[in-house]
Amino acid sequence: ANRLIPNLQAEFDLLYPQAQILVRKLEQGPPFNAPIELRVYGPNLDQLKELGDEYRRILSEIPHVTHTRATLLAGTPK
Repeated sequence: ANRLIPNLQAEFDLLYPQAQILVRKLEQGPPFNAPIELRVYGPNLDQLKELGDEYRRILSEIPHVTHTRATLLAGTPK
């Protein structure tokens, strides 16, 4: 499984660029790598988007980071 995961991930990324597909091995109990989450708070949505884009760019340059995604949605803040 460990050898197949990077190959499958690359293949799915090429075949389905419009989708976010994460190929992972099912693991139970520690120790195993887990996703990280970074939250940025503030009143200015434009600035939050800029900061989020910059953080995603930085994270994408780190080895073994597979995907990044933003969850900031346009519209009225709640």
